[in-house]
Amino acid sequence: MRVLERLRRAGAGVVTLAGLRVEMFAVELREQFDQWLRVALLAIAAIVLGCAGLGFVAVLITVAFWDSHPLVALGVFALLFLGGAAWCARRLSVLLATAPEPFAATLAEFRRDGEVLDPRPQPGNDAAPAPPFQGPGDALADRKVSG
Repeated sequence: MRVLERLRRAGAGVVTLAGLRVEMFAVELREQFDQWLRVALLAIAAIVLGCAGLGFVAVLITVAFWDSHPLVALGVFALLFLGGAAWCARRLSVLLATAPEPFAATLAEFRRDGEVLDPRPQPGNDAAPAPPFQGPGDALADRKVSG
């Protein structure tokens, strides 16, 4: 009967642990969604407003130089816009390359759970396995026996 009770407690612990990990994953998923939504909305607004503003400035300056140097004015704006687009593309590439791994905290917790639940040494890990878990009752029993 005592073995069944321990198995039941261990099973309840595993279920509780899995539930906590699922909750953590759900929270991180929501945070990732909120972050990407904010980024997308701000990027769209910046693109639309920036393009409209640059377009008006380009038209203004081109009209101002239309009589003397229309091709130079159009060429300068074409180079400025293409240079800006190249800079944005490069910045986006760096941003995506250095972004943190999504759900890193959840994955780290899963790895730690696996190490705790599987006391066998992992490949590449030369550290000695952790001693078995002692509950509060076990520690008291050790003191009584030795003292």
